[in-house]
Amino acid sequence: MYQFLDRKISELDAPAAFIAGAMRMWVNAVQSGRCPCGMIAAHFAKAGLETVAGDFGMAMFTLNGDGLQQLHLAPPGCLAIRDDEARLLALFTSAIDGDQPMLAQLAATLVHDNAIPRLIQAVSIVAAHIAASHVSTRFDVSPRD
Repeated sequence: MYQFLDRKISELDAPAAFIAGAMRMWVNAVQSGRCPCGMIAAHFAKAGLETVAGDFGMAMFTLNGDGLQQLHLAPPGCLAIRDDEARLLALFTSAIDGDQPMLAQLAATLVHDNAIPRLIQAVSIVAAHIAASHVSTRFDVSPRD
């Protein structure tokens, strides 16, 4: 988590910047009363990851509906990573890195026990596709995304 805290989006590797952007888009859509799936679909398609946009949505819905606390994410365009964003980036990064014990530990700090398997499954699917897709070569990860 601390590897992301208070860092600028521009300092993140491409997968972390991609995930941060998607998280912010999803939250912004929900807060604006819009469909979050539609908002993130283009972001995922741009990276060639359209097949896992639904899994990402499931992870976010799980965090929103079964979370142990309300998470606070920065709006799209914000340059710095906030505390809760750092926690979520650590969650996705542990899955990308294949660190299952860390993934389970982080998931347990975010959602109720009955939602942990669902969160882990959704995050793991997204992470596997991100890791296999070489996201960094597929799109521009600048903050304007």
